[in-house]
Amino acid sequence: MTSFRLFTFFALALVATVLASPVPEHSISCKPVGHATKLVNYNEEYRSSHWFRTDDNAKHPRLLAGNSSTEKFQFYHCSLPSDKYSKEWKGAIFGQLRSVKHPGLCMTPNNVEVEGPYTNDGWINVETVPPNTDGTITFQKCATTDSEVMRRQWLVLENYNSSKSCSFPRLQQKGRKGDMTLIGLDGGSKGSSFYFPFKESTWAAYLHDTLPASCKDKL
Repeated sequence: MTSFRLFTFFALALVATVLASPVPEHSISCKPVGHATKLVNYNEEYRSSHWFRTDDNAKHPRLLAGNSSTEKFQFYHCSLPSDKYSKEWKGAIFGQLRSVKHPGLCMTPNNVEVEGPYTNDGWINVETVPPNTDGTITFQKCATTDSEVMRRQWLVLENYNSSKSCSFPRLQQKGRKGDMTLIGLDGGSKGSSFYFPFKESTWAAYLHDTLPASCKDKL
């Protein structure tokens, strides 16, 4: 009888331990969509564009911008990491971006942005997560499960497979539910970052090898 009770005790303890253990995270599944193309931004107000490339930093290459680039980038459509992320909508797909030059690394801004309290004149304060970071984009190891790295790597590609004239795949930073969708991408010879253009014109980013002159007033 004593042996039976001891066995039952250990059996119940084992079940309790299993139930208390965290549920293992499932890795996202990703697949490339379309073909690799260049990454370019365009500002309708200034009728100006920049082409993006990565530098030669072996560990965390930065995203830089200039007048020309031959580097190609590939968007990967991924399953949602968890229910902390919004569902897709028509004309948009979620996932990560890799450079063909760095196939194991994903575009990684060093923060996301969230809405803070409104100012007295009605503007929204923007708060960065983590605090006091500048949004600089590097390419880092691709996250495969939900994490703060995944949150920062999570992008949205709009107008994918659109048949409309002058409608090119447009890249933005999405993050989790509650994070601001950052619709602008600006850069230069020292670094690049996503941003939300409250009081300035937008440098919108596109995955395309060319932006025809006939389309530049229609983007």
